[in-house]
Amino acid sequence: KFLYTCFNRSVRDNAESKFGENVTVKNVHSLAYQHTEAWKYDIAKSFDVFDVISALKIKKKRGSKNFDAKLAGHILNGMNTYLNSSCKDVNKFSYENYAESSFADENMDQIKDGIVSLNGKMANAEIPILHNFYLKKFQIESPNLGYDYIIGDEMQDSSPCILDLFRAQKCNKLVLGDVFQSVYKWMLAENALSEFVDDGFQSLKLTQSFRFRQDVADLAKQIINLKKHICEDPNFEIKGVGGTKTLDTHAY
Repeated sequence: KFLYTCFNRSVRDNAESKFGENVTVKNVHSLAYQHTEAWKYDIAKSFDVFDVISALKIKKKRGSKNFDAKLAGHILNGMNTYLNSSCKDVNKFSYENYAESSFADENMDQIKDGIVSLNGKMANAEIPILHNFYLKKFQIESPNLGYDYIIGDEMQDSSPCILDLFRAQKCNKLVLGDVFQSVYKWMLAENALSEFVDDGFQSLKLTQSFRFRQDVADLAKQIINLKKHICEDPNFEIKGVGGTKTLDTHAY
């Protein structure tokens, strides 16, 4: 029994058309939605600082301009950061490790109390929940999914919460990803692939592509090599073995 996790619907539909019946294709949120029975909650279509102000009844503060909005903004940011983090206990979440402002420093106790309160109201279904709320619930419950193998795709963009979920499963695991396509740092996603190498995973590089010719591969290598000016030398080999001879160009 295989579980293949992916990020979006188009990849899921494509994978389902190619894999056999012994492979279940899901994204992580749909897994969490199913196992936590998230349909029992009212899920917020949007949730902003005004919703936080209303839910926690945050008052304005005389002599402090936009105090309520600033406080609510930090509480919301803290809530989102907690949900994406590996921390399972909101009472032990250290928002001070993520906030970089004098306002946050001066009001940290109130911000942390607000995060705990907001999380409690979602847990009690007093207010609509965020999608990452039921993902965090899934992480905390850490159910055994019962698969022999799990294939995690696009893992370079996985949040610490998802990584913790992945690690908790007692089965064989295959991790796929591209460090040069990491775009979810705002979700606390770091270079998760290197973390798996640190965990003892064997690292194998896919250096050959049938999608393009060698001239495109050479251009890609030039671009990637520019990263040596801002970080370590990538030193990454790419071979383009695509056979197409026609140039198919589209401009938008």
